[in-house]
Amino acid sequence: MQKLIITTVGTSILDKCCKKFGDAETIAEKLEKKGKDSEYYNEIKQHAIDALQYHFERYTNNTSITVRKRMSAEIASLLAMEKDIENLTNEDKIVLLHSDTTGGELCAEVTADVLCKERQICPEIIRIEGLQTENAKTFVDKGLKNLFTITKDLLEAHNCQRFVNITGGYKGCIPIQALQAQDKRVTVIYLFEDTDLVLMYFTEDGKVEFGIGNERSTTKFDTNSRHEYES
Repeated sequence: MQKLIITTVGTSILDKCCKKFGDAETIAEKLEKKGKDSEYYNEIKQHAIDALQYHFERYTNNTSITVRKRMSAEIASLLAMEKDIENLTNEDKIVLLHSDTTGGELCAEVTADVLCKERQICPEIIRIEGLQTENAKTFVDKGLKNLFTITKDLLEAHNCQRFVNITGGYKGCIPIQALQAQDKRVTVIYLFEDTDLVLMYFTEDGKVEFGIGNERSTTKFDTNSRHEYES
């Protein structure tokens, strides 16, 4: 295995690839009501796979940001990672962490399907119980707790180059994953506004360094003194 990439999954696929069915929130609500075994679920899923795969194949011939913007946050960030860090291979392990919702599950399945077809990488899909937006107490007490444990276990179980991709999913998950990344000295990646890949590196002496694309930034932070410093 060359790389472990833990990727949180949101529902940007619904927004980017399924506009004919309505806005993402409306689609997600219908999916929750109708369930995974419904014709509606299968119709949305197949349409999303076809649309995402179409843009993926376009990107193969034209690796521009304009084409990449038409894809989901998860796929777009992984393609940006290929451009700025190194190519994905079938020796890599991608783990997709999705919310405790039907829409989240669908988007994870679509992402996995397209990566299997286009990069011959079949990601592991994990549902994070309690990770939803209907109840704050459940989100914190169960969702974030499970996210913390699962992320920790994954990072500790793999001795290779490790990344935590925070581009997709709920923004409330970012602090938990950043804490895990800092503790394990793992690189965090985030696709900035569908354009540049921002990387966050944690050093042994408690400092945080940044990169934009394949270049290191001069902006750094010392988490011990809480002051910004520059090299």
